[in-house]
Amino acid sequence: MTTYTSLNYYSSRNPLNARIAENMLDVTSIQEGFVVFEKKAWFCFSKAYEICKELIEDSPVSVWKVPDYYNSA
Repeated sequence: MTTYTSLNYYSSRNPLNARIAENMLDVTSIQEGFVVFEKKAWFCFSKAYEICKELIEDSPVSVWKVPDYYNSA
C-alpha cells in the first residue's frame, strides 16, 4: 500500500519538481473530479519516481517493458 506524504515532499526535493508541480495547475484533467488536486499531482510524482527507480535498478531495460510503464503511468 502506498503511503501518502504530500506534494511538498516532491516539490521540495529540487526546483524542477516545484516547477512541474506549478505547471500541473494548468492541466484541467488533474483539476476535475472528486479527488483533491494535491493527491492527484502527488500520485503523478509518486508513479514517476517508482518508474525511474525500476528503470535504474533493472538497467538496461528491455524495450518490451515500455508499454507496461506507459500503462502504469
